[in-house]
Amino acid sequence: MEQTSLLDQLSDEQKKRLEDLKCEPKDLEECLSDADLEEFDDGQIPRDEAFQSTIIITNLPKVEERKLDKLKHVLAKTIRKVDGCGEEEPDIYMPINEEEGHTDGVAVVTFAKASHAAEALKVLDHYHFGKANVLRTFAIDHRDEVLACNDDGTMPEEDEGEESADHFQHGRLMAGYTLKDTRDWMSDKEWREMLAIRYEKQTEVSWYTHLDKRGPVIQYDGARERAQRKVWTDSNVAWSPRGTFLVTFHAPGVNLWGGENFEKKIQCEHARVRRVMFTNNERYLMTWNGTNPSHADLAAVRIFDLFTGECKRTMPLPELAAVADPIVPAEPAVSGPGAPVAAPRGRRTIPMYMWSPSGDYFAKRLDNGVMIYETPSMEMKEVLKYPGITAISWCPAKRDILAVWVPESANSPARFALLESKKKSPFKEIVAKNAFQIDNSRPADIYWHPQGDYVATNVLRVSKSGKTGNPLLEIFRLNEKSCPAEKIELKNRAVKAVHWEPHGNRLAVVNTSTEGRDPKIWFYEVKTTSTIVGAPATVEKVAEYSMTNYMHLFKWNTFGKYWVMWSESSGEIVFGCLTPENKVDIHNTDEHFMLNHVAWDPSGRYLLTAVTQNIFESAAGRGAV
Repeated sequence: MEQTSLLDQLSDEQKKRLEDLKCEPKDLEECLSDADLEEFDDGQIPRDEAFQSTIIITNLPKVEERKLDKLKHVLAKTIRKVDGCGEEEPDIYMPINEEEGHTDGVAVVTFAKASHAAEALKVLDHYHFGKANVLRTFAIDHRDEVLACNDDGTMPEEDEGEESADHFQHGRLMAGYTLKDTRDWMSDKEWREMLAIRYEKQTEVSWYTHLDKRGPVIQYDGARERAQRKVWTDSNVAWSPRGTFLVTFHAPGVNLWGGENFEKKIQCEHARVRRVMFTNNERYLMTWNGTNPSHADLAAVRIFDLFTGECKRTMPLPELAAVADPIVPAEPAVSGPGAPVAAPRGRRTIPMYMWSPSGDYFAKRLDNGVMIYETPSMEMKEVLKYPGITAISWCPAKRDILAVWVPESANSPARFALLESKKKSPFKEIVAKNAFQIDNSRPADIYWHPQGDYVATNVLRVSKSGKTGNPLLEIFRLNEKSCPAEKIELKNRAVKAVHWEPHGNRLAVVNTSTEGRDPKIWFYEVKTTSTIVGAPATVEKVAEYSMTNYMHLFKWNTFGKYWVMWSESSGEIVFGCLTPENKVDIHNTDEHFMLNHVAWDPSGRYLLTAVTQNIFESAAGRGAV
């Protein structure tokens, strides 16, 4: 018996439906491919383990359950006052302590957007919520900080000489350790300073105070590593901006050490790192492996999140036109925000990547503009178009202000601009100045005040014939409306450097004659002509110091007033002071033959002078400090 066909068993209606489902092969051609399946690496999928839309608010009033809805309503009303959150309906969760019958004064708040959460995190921190409650806010990723807080939002103090049982909770967790552990040196009872010295193949971290006749007292010198027949560092060491970490350089990457016993906290893998650059808050680290743009290395620069040790992004060095940037001073292997990530020691350099002072952005200069990237996404935020741009520089503190310089061309004058972003908004020009008859052989020198109160530019204004020129300083007052500026022309002089007084309103201009003789320091002060707030200010020359020998290297004390000047050729050192009455006093002169490194300590109490020599360049095969 023949087997009945399946189609014959279908009804007419079922056959019609089956016919409708048929599809011509040509209809599927766009959806099919003969290509082999590519190997898929699920490790390439970016995993965001952060809850960027959720924050924790502490120090709220503790209320009974019947008053919970009212408290949520008041808190939501407060949140809607934050910029951008006017229409926000946040999800608020307040846990209730069942044993005590009231809330614990803590709320977990989830916003519709991560940007709203970030803004609320800033605005509501230390917000007075009624008369008795001052709110504290934390990102939910930093929940360990919440566990460590007292009811008033402060960190608990440990009993002297007794280690806390829950020590792991007494700070922000960073890759399995706490920030508190890395800052124990700040509680030194003798107020000593910590100094790192590398010589020959040895690296020592020592305590120093002039009150200790023994000299530097070694805290750690790599003894654990030597016991394992390892070296603590392969080439160099450097401090992070706040002194939290000591960076050591190795062939596979860099290590960050900290704590009382200098234990390894983070390992950043990037082969043959030549330079590192931290954000001011030490949240992110940028590394550069020394390759040039011509090598087309797509991972020449890497960015690490120091809270997790994760590499957030890799980037190449951009190809830039061969223009001469200002000469940068000799720099160590580590630098802070605003400094170029690829700055060979003592050479001319083209700044490529720079952190903003807040760490919210980093900039990359191109030949036709600036690309701004934002954290924590590390994605491009916007492009600032400035065709022909040759220099960029961030304000070092307070505000995210970017300075750009565009040289003069046949169709347009030279241009100096300051751009600022507030609350993650697009960058807008707050200053735009045009200049004519400017020497285009090098871009403007940009000198920032250390606290970001002023910025000065130095250009060479040439005559119409182009045969002669004079330096032109322009000083901008950033704390005043519209950032007013004043110009100073130094006739028949050559400006070697400009140094702003930290925490002050004075600047030192190191200059010589056009022939390079007659070295002098001219001190200027930004003066307010009236006691009325907002009154116009003027810049006046208030003092002068003439040097007998050729010295052009100058450095203010960490907190201003005192300064030091030296010559690398003769080793002569002059210690001076610019009194509040603008009188120059010379306190002492000394000598350190062949010195090439001078640095003030962060407290401003000590000055270090040294003769440094690359261990591979030393004729005797031995290095120095």
